Amino acid sequence: MKQIFTSILILTSLISFGQNSTIDDLWKLYNSHDYKSVIEKAKPLLENEPNNLDLNSILGRAYTDLKNYKEAIPCLDFTVKNDKNNSWQKAWALGYLGTCYYMMQKYDESERSLNECINLNSTKNATNDAYVKSLLFGFNEFYKNWKIVETNNFRFHFQNMDDIEIEKYISLREKAFKEINVFFKSKLPKKIDFYVWESREDAR
Repeated sequence: MKQIFTSILILTSLISFGQNSTIDDLWKLYNSHDYKSVIEKAKPLLENEPNNLDLNSILGRAYTDLKNYKEAIPCLDFTVKNDKNNSWQKAWALGYLGTCYYMMQKYDESERSLNECINLNSTKNATNDAYVKSLLFGFNEFYKNWKIVETNNFRFHFQNMDDIEIEKYISLREKAFKEINVFFKSKLPKKIDFYVWESREDAR
């Protein structure tokens, strides 16, 4: 009986070591920015282990870096909901969710995810990253009195401008965009966020 128990223990340790080695290899690929290879290797593994936190985390981040935001969200959301230790994985997943939701123009969800990451304060780098995004995306307390106006192609953020000036400003930018895009024929992933500052000092 003792020999059987020992054999089981050794086998379990070998399986665990193999899994850890595989995850380490995936993170090495990820850190080398080979996101496509990460997805190719991690996706079939996740099908066999759908509740694996590491695989969900790394897949969600790789999808985000390849701008596959819709694919990334389920993996990142799983990491957030199942990381009971509030570790660095949850922190980064929240930060990446902030990016995904922002690019899908779900601004409330984006802001909520970034604030949760900041409040979690699990790791310095993830917290700083979320804070910088909150500034770039216009979620910081600094913007609370700004006016947001959406048009067909833009999401304008005005620090201090009256309605008549705003209307003229928007009209000129929309006209310029349409004229320029006759040549480029670009299809944007989302509306352009356009910030209009009152002063260079505030912008800095």
